[in-house]
Parts: sequence; C-alpha cells; structure tokens
Amino acid sequence: LAIESKPDQISEKALVAGLLKMGEGLLDGKVVSYLQHQLDDLFASWACHSAVRAGQALSQVQMQELLRMMDEAPQSSFCPHGRPVSIRWSYLDVEKDFGRTQ
Repeated sequence: LAIESKPDQISEKALVAGLLKMGEGLLDGKVVSYLQHQLDDLFASWACHSAVRAGQALSQVQMQELLRMMDEAPQSSFCPHGRPVSIRWSYLDVEKDFGRTQ
C-alpha cells in the first residue's frame, strides 16, 4: 500500500489516524461496512468544513455559482448533518409570521 498524495484539507496526523482505523477494520474482518462508514464520515466532514459559514460574505458571482452547483447535486437540500439548507415560505406564511394577517 502506498500513498502518493492527499487533499490539502487533511492533515498528515488525521491521515495517519484514519489509515490506522481502516487497518483495524481490515483486521477485524469488517472490511466493506467499516470502509464505507469511514468514507461516509470522511466525506461528510470534508463537506462540512468546506461549507459556507454563517455570516460569511459572498459575492454575487459566488452566490450564483453556489446555487448552480446545488441544482446539479442530487442531495443538496440538506447539509451533511441532515439539516435543511433552505426553506420555502409562501407569501401567506411570511404574513402570518410577521403578524400581518387578519
């Protein structure tokens, strides 16, 4: 087994720890389910750490690009933790929420 490169977002320490955990999973005979679980966690973590943060300013172009990419992604309506990334309010809902209805 040889590792030739790694994503910049992953520290060498985290990479070593992840590989050691995968090795333990291989030794336990739980290869497929263990690796799938580890990859799911890893990808969710990457997605979370690269996400736009609350209060982070984006340019108009960045916002449009983000929306375009979300349209192309199959599960873009939820964050990696399962929380919705947007909500839809009807005009009536907005009026109700602001106490503007009779």
